[in-house]
Amino acid sequence: MKTAIRLLASVILLGVAAYLLDWRSLSRTLVALSPAAFGVSVLIASCQYFPMAYRWFMIVRSARPGAFRWHLQYFCMGTFLNTFTPANIGGDVYRFMMLRRNGRRYFVLLALFRERLVGLYAYLLGYLIFWLGYVATGGPRSLVLDLLAGAILIAQVGLWLLPVLLGRIRRHGWFAARRKIKAVMDACWRASRFKSMGEFVTLFFLSMVALGIWYVAILYLANVMEIKIAPAALGIVVVLAELIRLLPVSVQGIGLREGAYAYVFTLLGASGEAGFALAAVGYLALTVAILLMGVVGAVLKETGLSPKAHLPKVT
Repeated sequence: MKTAIRLLASVILLGVAAYLLDWRSLSRTLVALSPAAFGVSVLIASCQYFPMAYRWFMIVRSARPGAFRWHLQYFCMGTFLNTFTPANIGGDVYRFMMLRRNGRRYFVLLALFRERLVGLYAYLLGYLIFWLGYVATGGPRSLVLDLLAGAILIAQVGLWLLPVLLGRIRRHGWFAARRKIKAVMDACWRASRFKSMGEFVTLFFLSMVALGIWYVAILYLANVMEIKIAPAALGIVVVLAELIRLLPVSVQGIGLREGAYAYVFTLLGASGEAGFALAAVGYLALTVAILLMGVVGAVLKETGLSPKAHLPKVT
């Protein structure tokens, strides 16, 4: 039932876009793209998954030791399964089911939460960086995007203070009397705390690298398709769309992400049709890249690689 509702939401969103957009202008933008250029964008988009995979490896290896290649196969297969699930939870479920066999289930859940948390750190800071860059260039301002920057700054500060807040809340008498709720609070508190500043910086850096690669893929497509928009403005669109498509209101964000591109493009003084076309092509390239990750995962799995092969020293 939920899948049917999300599918209906995607159809409605695409229908609204079809009604509002100038499809002649849209087709002219799409014609500028060559198959070779699309292939290059797929390769660029594929590269983002390797720093993400290494980030996952660093998070989970202390509880589930194994070679990076061994963890990479599960990460790639999980990434492939994200194609068929809302809010990209398919990969999380797959990795949990695979790693819980010989690892600690509790720690795997914490690792998944921590991975999402670090990714959110990167998205929020990424938006603020691109927004500041856009303001510095003197482009057309948007009250919506300015207010959103303020809200994101507050959210970023809240995330930094999350371990402290959760640490105090979980010790409150009300939670102490409710074991299940307290267990959830304790888990979130542990997941939000890092062993050291060095660990956090490394994980955050890998998240920013992955986001930067995806931005480069979209920037490349925008240049090839001759779409006129400032690089910093495009960064704002890229980050916002990534945050919005995590909402489980449509099938894989279809319709939602394209609408977000079109709307934010207009807020920034660019063509909504160009934004819609860029999103459609960009996320098609991302889908192909995800399918390639599935192939990589299948190939690694066929090698029968042992989790102890080339086992790194864990510190």
